[in-house]
Amino acid sequence: MASKVKLTFNVLFISAAVILGNVIRFKLLPINNETKLSLGYPRDSLLNFTELASEYGYATEEHTVVTEDEYLLTVFRIVRGRNCKGKIKSPPVILMHGLLQSSDAWLDAGPSAGLAYLLADACYDLWVGNQRAPAARQTYTKSVIYRLATTSIAAMEGVIRGAGIQEIFGKGQMSQEALGFICQMSAIAEPVCGTAEQLFDSFHPGSITNRTLRVLFGHFPAGTSVHNMARYGQSMSSDKFQKFDYGRDVNLVKYGSEMPTEYKLNQMTAPIVIIYGRNDNLVDPKDIAWLVKQLPNVSKVIEVTDPLWNHFDVTYSQYTIPGMRLYKKKLSLANGEIPERGLDVLEALALEVAGKAAGEGYSIDKK
Repeated sequence: MASKVKLTFNVLFISAAVILGNVIRFKLLPINNETKLSLGYPRDSLLNFTELASEYGYATEEHTVVTEDEYLLTVFRIVRGRNCKGKIKSPPVILMHGLLQSSDAWLDAGPSAGLAYLLADACYDLWVGNQRAPAARQTYTKSVIYRLATTSIAAMEGVIRGAGIQEIFGKGQMSQEALGFICQMSAIAEPVCGTAEQLFDSFHPGSITNRTLRVLFGHFPAGTSVHNMARYGQSMSSDKFQKFDYGRDVNLVKYGSEMPTEYKLNQMTAPIVIIYGRNDNLVDPKDIAWLVKQLPNVSKVIEVTDPLWNHFDVTYSQYTIPGMRLYKKKLSLANGEIPERGLDVLEALALEVAGKAAGEGYSIDKK
């Protein structure tokens, strides 16, 4: 009982530090990378995407995308994986991160498990993007902490932004620096930081290694806007996938109607493969089922057979490469090569990241 109380106190303490750091928007005493290394920070946690890829022998390019509202986003390309011996495959593959992440997330698990490394080694023309606000419908999310945080911000957005706070959980803010400092400690990264991460999502013991936990909190959270968090909060109070609800009067000005415009998913014609985990507390299978009904061209819906597979496993699990091996073993063509074109490559990629092997197969339902 005492250990559970202590663990709960540690999680609450970290949560309080995160909230306080964003409310007062104060950075910890500035610590340069040399000092952090001397304190025991893993080197990988201090490197950006280009530096991290280069550290392990992966050549990259950086490209700047200018949005319609003149926001600058950096997109990375891994030119060739260090273990790629053949020609570069087509079509290109692009990886996009989730909320509060950045492109670094696809490298944090290291060359043996990070999906960006693995796809580059498989000779794919790999692009890794950054985005400001990934849209989602999360009506049925089971994460109590996530639901409470986003719905509270949605309710208080005007007050928060009125206080001059536009961005929260930004890299370099007290919240991120505090997490980076605490979680770089090898002895407590897994029992404290790993447990906190799993309380936010769900428990999957051993999936994210101690090494990855120490690295990822050097890049996570990467920040987002207060407005974006409020948008997620609204999605949990509605069964629709729609734009932000500003209220009747503003909606009339922005959308020409009293209600927000709904996203027209039925107009998406690209073939789509959907993979999900039954233990994902952020994206509930009920939301997946709703999405499948809206999309007109869903080729396959794949539930990862590992019953503990959760949301953060997609980017950080050590079990990504066994999933790739299982695909090659069970579903390769007669000549042993992975298909290179059209819908086949989408199915191949979905199966490659679908979960750990451990003697298990995949359950695949044709929709």
